[in-house]
Amino acid sequence: MSINVQSYLKSHAVTATTLCAIVIDAWDADALQWEPEVLSDALVDLAKGPIPQINLDKIHALTAAITTSAFYDDVFTFSYVCNAIGGLDEKVFFSVFDPPTPKEFAWAVCEVNLNNPVSKQSDAFHPDVLTFMGLLLRESGLASPPQALSFVTVPLDNDPELLADDPVIYQAYHSLLQENMQDVDAYVKFRYRQLLAELKHLQLEHSDFDSLMAKLSKRN
Repeated sequence: MSINVQSYLKSHAVTATTLCAIVIDAWDADALQWEPEVLSDALVDLAKGPIPQINLDKIHALTAAITTSAFYDDVFTFSYVCNAIGGLDEKVFFSVFDPPTPKEFAWAVCEVNLNNPVSKQSDAFHPDVLTFMGLLLRESGLASPPQALSFVTVPLDNDPELLADDPVIYQAYHSLLQENMQDVDAYVKFRYRQLLAELKHLQLEHSDFDSLMAKLSKRN
């Protein structure tokens, strides 16, 4: 077993795709849907030591997103998946509703689509989930969607009208919005690069992820 595999299993920052790739390579795709306790015990043996709970959450979240429609149809499932695979946090809380940040759901949407591509994302998501994303973007200070979420419509905000009479303030406001959008896209690009680097270093024994790596290379 590769030293890289063991280190990735124990890392809080590893991507969900890399974790699922490790599971598939070690056993097969059916292992992604083993009972949580069974998969956890198997991964602990594979890592030769304890692994973070967040990594099990990432595996289950990405598996749910690519094997069911709940990620696209249900706001709560969408939020859970985004919280688990979209950020760099070390823990996901299920006892409270925790709306994801734009960075979290931008990357989660990209990673899910990378593993299970849809022809048109605006048609894949339920209108309620699309509206939810638009509202989260607006509440986070984005008047337009970043490139990674170009299919999302951000509701209009009346605040800019109040600033229109002061060109200096309006320009500052517009610049801030642009910075917010660029920040989200920069984060997504960083995660693409991270995932590509992980897959290159994995040294998998049985699986061939050349096609996935080719897709990632095009995004750098």
